[in-house]
Amino acid sequence: AAVLGRTLELAVAARGGGIALPAAVHLRPLGPWATKWSVVGPWPVTVPSGMGWSTALDSVWTPELDPDLERSYLLLDGSSLRWRRATARPDGSLRLSDHLASERGAAYLQTFLWSPDERPATLLTETDAALQLWMNWLQVSARRGRKQSERFEMPVLLRPGWNRVLVKVATLDGWTLRLRVADPTGDLEWARTPGG
Repeated sequence: AAVLGRTLELAVAARGGGIALPAAVHLRPLGPWATKWSVVGPWPVTVPSGMGWSTALDSVWTPELDPDLERSYLLLDGSSLRWRRATARPDGSLRLSDHLASERGAAYLQTFLWSPDERPATLLTETDAALQLWMNWLQVSARRGRKQSERFEMPVLLRPGWNRVLVKVATLDGWTLRLRVADPTGDLEWARTPGG
């Protein structure tokens, strides 16, 4: 198996008589789900006829440029949006319908990941939405199109201290997102805000 550009070899042996070797080994990443989030949205989006929903990802709203959690954002109709606290379900899934008044439009999600040092890491994501994801202002993923739930991994470089994870999603009828980091040493930590 490939792990951050290295090869990991597993040896499985059976000791004693009558013990059969397994036909397969299912490897699971170590590390907690990101459960502490802040969300803001939705921004109303019109998808032109014949255009995919993911074209809404091409629009840039203010949280993408200034994701300050204390900030409010003015909409064209005169109303404003503010960041809200959001907590994922026990299985790590965060659903738009649990935290925003409407499931139609574009929204931003934000969480922070603490690392004791600089290191390469892998973010593991499962979603059924079109999304873009930034780690410390660097875009590390863009999922165009909206299909069934899909899992994918993103190599990232963590800085010492708090690392900002910003996600933009675009949807017509709700979405689910799950995010975790492969953390075999157990020393990475998720938080809603830097410091907790």
